[in-house]
Amino acid sequence: MLNKLDRAFLELQLPHEEIYQQFLKIIEMANMIAATYHNEMLGEVKFDPALGNVAFGSGLHQWAFTLDYFAKAYAKKFKKSEEEMAKKLWDDSFVRLVLKPIQKIMNLAMNSSKKRLEKMLKGLGVTLKKDGWDLEEKHLLKLCMQAWLPAGDALLRMIIKHLPSPLEAQKYRVGGLYTGPQDDKYAEAMKKCDKEGPLMLQVSKMIPTSEKGRFYAFARVFSGTVKTG
Repeated sequence: MLNKLDRAFLELQLPHEEIYQQFLKIIEMANMIAATYHNEMLGEVKFDPALGNVAFGSGLHQWAFTLDYFAKAYAKKFKKSEEEMAKKLWDDSFVRLVLKPIQKIMNLAMNSSKKRLEKMLKGLGVTLKKDGWDLEEKHLLKLCMQAWLPAGDALLRMIIKHLPSPLEAQKYRVGGLYTGPQDDKYAEAMKKCDKEGPLMLQVSKMIPTSEKGRFYAFARVFSGTVKTG
């Protein structure tokens, strides 16, 4: 996720073309790092906004988007498939069709042009609750952007589309999870997510209970089955 996009618009006030060029450089650098740590079992890792595996937004203000969202919105208008539209958006149209609409929403919110803002949001299929319109400037902007491009939706789309299931991922992750022999029964069970195999789990958090000295263990199960006793 390329973060702090709100700062590029509001504080730094960077030209849209400069924002796009910065994104290109950052993604190219990320791909160079990914290539350095190539793992044959994992296969090629390539970050490409046109594939929907890069998000843009503001973590602080909890809004984000992937190009999938805009590609879906524009595909019918331009009579292209969503895949074709995504490629076009990460080329010559990113500034005009992605950054400029975001800038317009931001300008309207920061200038409290509420009637024009409401009309634009309505065109995007976004409705704010009545008390939301009592907010001003940055508070109104944050609400509008969260309603239009909620970060949770963008991240969930990336997780569903790009992250492999445990059954697939544990084949190459076991080496980093388990320090024992990679051919013993424990490693083999973890690679297969075998619920009938030996119980292997990692406790990631201990949560205190009301009873002194007792905790709930929050754990990830890699093989076997957890049960009472």
